[in-house]
Amino acid sequence: MPNFSLYKENEVKNMDEILKKITTYKDWLEPYVDPLTHEELHFNLEKVFNENLSINLNNTDIKYNIVDYNYEKSRYGQESNDMRSQRIQSVTGSIIVFSDGISTQFIYDRYSSANSLAFLRKINDYKGKGEIENYPLMVNEDFFIWMIDKVINHKDISIDEDKHFGINKIIGFKGSTDDQLAEVSGKGNRIMNIISTLAFLFETETVTHISPRIEYESNVIEITFDLRGNLNIDIDTYTGDYMITEPKEKYAKIVLMTYLKLLPLLMSGYKNDLENELWSPKKKIDFINDLGNGISEKIKEKISNVEE
Repeated sequence: MPNFSLYKENEVKNMDEILKKITTYKDWLEPYVDPLTHEELHFNLEKVFNENLSINLNNTDIKYNIVDYNYEKSRYGQESNDMRSQRIQSVTGSIIVFSDGISTQFIYDRYSSANSLAFLRKINDYKGKGEIENYPLMVNEDFFIWMIDKVINHKDISIDEDKHFGINKIIGFKGSTDDQLAEVSGKGNRIMNIISTLAFLFETETVTHISPRIEYESNVIEITFDLRGNLNIDIDTYTGDYMITEPKEKYAKIVLMTYLKLLPLLMSGYKNDLENELWSPKKKIDFINDLGNGISEKIKEKISNVEE
């Protein structure tokens, strides 16, 4: 499942100019160098589509292209290792470059990090400050618990008023203790969902990762959030409008739909519930209490049946 992070370009802003600069990298880019032999290492950037493609999201035409990268660089701490396979690593992947005509942004298939930002700056030939900035997803544990509540208690209510949009399952979540829950399903056994969720919440201090399965009209997609603002998208399990699309185009459209359509809808649903007091610290406490009460009632019922 690929990892993704989002970056905004603040210098040129024009997508075609940015792509032209990247695709002429051989004229100006300095490749990485083998620290032992001082030879230039392999470095390749390639634009996937000859002409930019487009997708309409939120009534806006989004132009996009993909830049595939394939390069070598030295491993930190292994610079003097005589074995090349230990000293040098190969890195491959893709960057989606997209624009609404005003702003140009990058979706990079790596976690947000200083190294990720440095690579994007390198392929754009930026040497100043602020030309590219990371846009992490603004998520927190309360948002994660809200999604679990949606699956257990509100599975039949669409999060969006205009179109079918909801979470039909929590594939899994992980906490600070690195324990992992299998799944919570809106269509599964409610008591088993309650037991699993309650046990997990009692065992961990913080929910750090959560993997919801999202339904949007005819599209079904599984994603994973983490508290650092990164996103994983399971391209392989996706079903929906882009199933029979050419692989690279399918990949880009799924990622763009997720970032530009599904995530804003999900975050808006959370914000609306907060503003309308459908979700609050008290509601969160009530939710956890209800989980405990549900278990207690089931235990009492079981004991009563045994005693009879």
